[in-house]
Amino acid sequence: QGFIQQGSNGKAKEGIFCKSTARNHRIRDRLLRFVKYRPTPYLYSGDLLTLGPFLFFKGSKGGRVSYNRHWVRVPGAPAPDGDDGPLKEPSGSDNDEAVALDVAFPAEGYQPDKPTFFILHGLNGGSTEPYVLDLVRRATREGHTAAVMVNRGLMKTPVRGMESFHGARTSDVGCAVDALLYALGGERRANGNPQNSRIVLVGFSMGGIVAANYTAKSKDLSGLAGSLSFSGTLCSEKMLLDTPAAAHSLSIWQAPLAWGLKGTIIKPNMRNLVKRGVTMSMVEEIKTVVDIDTKLVCKYHGYPTVRHYYEDMSAGGSGDEKGIARLNGAKVPLLAVHAIDDPIAIYEVMLADEISKTENAMLLATKHGGHIGWPTGVFPSSNRWGFMMNVAMEFAWAVVQEQ
Repeated sequence: QGFIQQGSNGKAKEGIFCKSTARNHRIRDRLLRFVKYRPTPYLYSGDLLTLGPFLFFKGSKGGRVSYNRHWVRVPGAPAPDGDDGPLKEPSGSDNDEAVALDVAFPAEGYQPDKPTFFILHGLNGGSTEPYVLDLVRRATREGHTAAVMVNRGLMKTPVRGMESFHGARTSDVGCAVDALLYALGGERRANGNPQNSRIVLVGFSMGGIVAANYTAKSKDLSGLAGSLSFSGTLCSEKMLLDTPAAAHSLSIWQAPLAWGLKGTIIKPNMRNLVKRGVTMSMVEEIKTVVDIDTKLVCKYHGYPTVRHYYEDMSAGGSGDEKGIARLNGAKVPLLAVHAIDDPIAIYEVMLADEISKTENAMLLATKHGGHIGWPTGVFPSSNRWGFMMNVAMEFAWAVVQEQ
């Protein structure tokens, strides 16, 4: 079809990669049909497959989503997150923070026999991101409860102290999982990981990074039935590689993303940034998301270097033996879905050659798809993000039925 192949110098292959176990094989067999994703024919590159949905899928489709907002108390949790991040609890002091949990129920009310979706949005999003709304609508229409955690400070939610959002923190997710477990079934992770949890964690882009990291670090106390990451990373340090794909991400995509973050996240929080030595001139020098991580996030949250930050935020650490051991800590199915031609998060971040060394991590790699894209059909606006919605529904039922 004349598609332009990006990522891994064109050598990577699509497929589902995992360790050969009976459970992995059963889950894989239910997902194999998604490997042969067929993109919209005239969106002939990862760039267009990423950009197309945000041009074609205007606004929201399917009616208003009625959320019930609940507040979850979380610890301030200064960086680093560390291997115990998912188990950190609020102290009950003024150092604690709170995150918003937007919950939507099906018309018939909560149904305990069906998977519950716990959704983590993208870097600069919230519970009203269009693809998040698509999943919430699909889930509630089919009788599932869906909850979206809003990252600290996003959607104009307040941050009381100095500990604003960063991508390595997993304690907020852990506290939200506890809140859901207790509200829906009277359980908590500390009382012994629920053996029949119906909660399936689904993360998009940055949310996918956090979802995978939480699942790996929490080990057998995740409180989940399974975890799903779309267009995230398992090793963010690979973004620093000196490759054409990484250079393309930096030059084409990260500049506009960084510009958007300056306006929505950085400048509104300049008062606190200045208190920790970040100046407006430093902000103006930023050109890419890697610049934000290197010059702002590390300085503000106390990471010695961006490599330390990326190691802390990644389920696979630095991709070395220690990192793979962390990834192997996932005790529930952890599925990463990634397009080889993703122009933002290059394919190397998926550690495709290392996945099979872990018990429960799986990679579904498609040849095309872009970043949070996967549009289908000649008129993709009629299908919207249906590929991701279909994967999420199939995976959720697969992991719940494996319990």
